[in-house]
Amino acid sequence: TQVASLCLQKSHYAQEKITGLPGFESIFSGPFFKEFVIRCPEDPTILNKRLLERGILGGLPLAQYYPESSHLQNAMLLCVTEQRSREEIDALIDALKG
Repeated sequence: TQVASLCLQKSHYAQEKITGLPGFESIFSGPFFKEFVIRCPEDPTILNKRLLERGILGGLPLAQYYPESSHLQNAMLLCVTEQRSREEIDALIDALKG
């Protein structure tokens, strides 16, 4: 129960903070547990390269798996589990700002 609660809290915290950044938006409005999809202001592959330079593993770019869906262009799937600290999530947010 505690692990599930931590996953839920941390993933929702991350999603809220990311969608508060200019150019980032949530694509789906339904409930989620620890995985969520974000539309980015640029190609997630390029964004992931910049994140990796800071030691952060980014999200899964979805356009390559759904090329027919314009809805998922510049979208990435992120997962936040109980393993991530608030400091790590905040580092992701800071890296996405830049």
